[in-house]
Amino acid sequence: MHISGSPGSGPTPVGLLLEMG
Repeated sequence: MHISGSPGSGPTPVGLLLEMG
């Protein structure tokens, strides 16, 4: 799991939330 605000992993914060959830 990679939690980082970068345009490479996830261009939108929604993607991060989905991975965490």
